[in-house]
Amino acid sequence: MILKLQTLGLRELHHMKKLIFFCLSFFVALEGVSQSCGDDGFWKIGSQFGTQRLSSNCGDFICHGFAAAYWEEGFIQGTSLNSTNPGIVNVKTQYTQSGGGPTETYFRDSPLYVQVCGQSLSNIDVVTQVYGSSPGFHSLVRDRNTIFNPKFISKYGTESPVIRHNFNSTWYELNNASKTEPDKYYVYLGKLKTEYYVPKGQIKPISLLSKPGATYSWSIIGPPGIVSFTSATNGASVSLQGDSFGTTQVKVTVSGCSGIPPKEQIITIIVPAINISGTYTTSNSTNLLWEMEIRYLQEIYPPIYL
Repeated sequence: MILKLQTLGLRELHHMKKLIFFCLSFFVALEGVSQSCGDDGFWKIGSQFGTQRLSSNCGDFICHGFAAAYWEEGFIQGTSLNSTNPGIVNVKTQYTQSGGGPTETYFRDSPLYVQVCGQSLSNIDVVTQVYGSSPGFHSLVRDRNTIFNPKFISKYGTESPVIRHNFNSTWYELNNASKTEPDKYYVYLGKLKTEYYVPKGQIKPISLLSKPGATYSWSIIGPPGIVSFTSATNGASVSLQGDSFGTTQVKVTVSGCSGIPPKEQIITIIVPAINISGTYTTSNSTNLLWEMEIRYLQEIYPPIYL
């Protein structure tokens, strides 16, 4: 390379220096713009692109963390997604990038979501996409309940604001990136509590979200005879009756696409024993019955689970 440069004239060397300076200047300028959260031009925000800004800040979260927080009540209080007057949008620690938030496999692996097939875009909640090795994986939200259109929402790394866009107009596609894998569609099922109290002789409904493309199956997998189903077991909701004192487990299995592993959630069901033993000082039988009722309610409804 040195020998070749020595054969160049002064004019060629001067031209080469100008070219190298231009390339370096362009690279530095591009890097500076890419780090500007407020640069609508760089993020292709505007009516000419069919996009709108929904946040005034960027925040320490990427597309996967944003999509998960959107459905799982993961926004910090005060968050405001607004196309007219964009506000601050922040997520709870478990959804942040620095907090080890969701990655590209989150929706595939989480029991809170199931992949569905043969569904229109109006029925889904999350879309995962792949744009080759670079930029790679992307997750976006599809929310049928928003008051604005279009109803697809994305976040592009920690340096990006939240942006709504048309389905085929992610920032990557507006910059001519091409998908290298078919999109995958997911629905959000909701999260059951880990424990439920069902008083003996009473019926308690338990529900996930009912989503098109998902099929549900409930079963008792713990000790039998403690609870029984009083409803069909192939829907998003079931009703359980407490039959005898004790603890058991119930499992709900949700299937989506054929050939895709189903998702499961397992809950503990407790039918509490009633204890009214003790010494009571009371002036009459009415007061005694009232005290027994209070004790009964305390046993079957522990405050921590209400």
